[in-house]
Amino acid sequence: MLRKLYDVERRFEDLERLLVDPDVIVNRADYTRLSKEHAELAPVVRTFRVWKDVNADVEGHKEILEGDDDELRELAKAELPALRAR
Repeated sequence: MLRKLYDVERRFEDLERLLVDPDVIVNRADYTRLSKEHAELAPVVRTFRVWKDVNADVEGHKEILEGDDDELRELAKAELPALRAR
């Protein structure tokens, strides 16, 4: 599943590059088709990117929990449930 999401994100990025290509822009049919595909993938990619950011934050907080700074550990411990819920 995760591999598929990375593939979708890569296709989305390819579409972004294509949509600014002058050769694609002048071909109305291609531009319309690619624009539609881009619009369909956008919500999935947006959500996936949020998930990746939150996941990275969770991992960062886990590392902080293993550290020596008591104040940072408490802060990470307090924020971790909200990150996991997100």
